[in-house]
Amino acid sequence: MGPNRKSRIKLFRNPLTALALLYAVVLLGCAPEGTTQILSYHGFAARGGGFRHPGVDFAVFAGDPVIAAADGVVVQAGFGWGCGNGVSIEHRAQEAPVGWTLYCHFTEINVREGQTVKRGDVLGTAGITGQTGGVPHVHFGLCPNKPCPWSGGFDDNVDPLAFIVGCFNPASPLGYSAFETSEGGSRLVLTYPVRCTARAHAQ
Repeated sequence: MGPNRKSRIKLFRNPLTALALLYAVVLLGCAPEGTTQILSYHGFAARGGGFRHPGVDFAVFAGDPVIAAADGVVVQAGFGWGCGNGVSIEHRAQEAPVGWTLYCHFTEINVREGQTVKRGDVLGTAGITGQTGGVPHVHFGLCPNKPCPWSGGFDDNVDPLAFIVGCFNPASPLGYSAFETSEGGSRLVLTYPVRCTARAHAQ
């Protein structure tokens, strides 16, 4: 076995080094145009299988804008353990709540509680507050029945990717309807909570 291979094996025996390299590869990797890079999916088991991820983590650079994925009213804006600086939005159809979205790990928050926001409005800037492991990203959660808890609460969440139809396009902000109506009632239509790769937009 050559010395270079021995060095590589030794490097990956250190779990912290391996994790740092994994994050570097993910963050430097290219997502297809019209999408955005995902660091961690809903339900992803980590920490020895004892933790289930109650949302989706999107890769960003610190200071990137975080945008509202649908129209709604800000019901919480501030700091919470785990989430760090974050925002929770209630979404309604015919005056009835149809879901809540949660956005975490902001550096700065640009909205206040009680404020009405439209899809694509900038809620704040991305950062590393809360439990991020020092890696800038936006945690995005979706809860159909009550506001998403800011820490834990996997059972109250659903996978938001199933509701995301594409990227927000500022040139056509009404490109997607707010809701889909079916026999089961109204269903939220979401766009990505961060800007997509190369500012491309899927319509």
